[in-house]
Amino acid sequence: MVSVNCNVEMILVAETILAFLESFLATCFPNVLPTKEKIFINIIEDNNVRLFTYKKNDDNEFDILTRGFDFIDAEKNDIGKLFIEFTAVVLINNFFIDKPLDYIERLMEREELNERLSIIFHHRNFTINLLGRNPKFKLNDWIDLQKVKDYCLLRKNPPVFENKHVMTTTSGNENIDLYNISHKNIKVLSVIDLQLWDKAEWNGFGVMNHPYYGFGLLLCFKNSEAGIKIFEEWINRFGTDDKEDIIRISIIRCYVA
Repeated sequence: MVSVNCNVEMILVAETILAFLESFLATCFPNVLPTKEKIFINIIEDNNVRLFTYKKNDDNEFDILTRGFDFIDAEKNDIGKLFIEFTAVVLINNFFIDKPLDYIERLMEREELNERLSIIFHHRNFTINLLGRNPKFKLNDWIDLQKVKDYCLLRKNPPVFENKHVMTTTSGNENIDLYNISHKNIKVLSVIDLQLWDKAEWNGFGVMNHPYYGFGLLLCFKNSEAGIKIFEEWINRFGTDDKEDIIRISIIRCYVA
């Protein structure tokens, strides 16, 4: 998810950064798997920055400070290095990469990554040359709100639609070809923040029977601050009462022969 001021230069910055990341990830599945449901990128306009700088707020949240991408050819090498460095930080903190050297080699040799990236660097200039200095990106650019006419609703009763929901499943004996699944049909769903759990170092659990709260499960962590943050994130996301039972705990007994 990208947060950006709604002006032409910053919108073009957002499109360039997303296109750059897409170049690395568009054909990676299933060799590169995300470990987070979302990545947050905050683009902040700062006229004192020459090209752009970035700051990692969390494993999946980044601030990018930039004055815009109206750079000259002489700066192309510098901004290319910054893009590669930022992409590497995003990948390392939010993705599992199977055989990373093979993955990079395939991108360079088979996917023509360098050619794609060289075009992306000039996305801003291409757009300005084609659409002019003030391209119309927003709906308000096309609509004069003072001239919009109100149309009264003629229907007296709300329409009723028949919703036929078809249940699908990927369980059973179906053979799933991961290479032929469209990106739009892939989504990461996880209540586990892998980096945070690694920091917390979970090392055991216990049970309790509280007179007020009733039966409960205790999770033990070596790093108490990271353990507390795990529960704080769950509370912020699901509330103090997980009414839809999204968080599930499985206790598995292992027998050693």
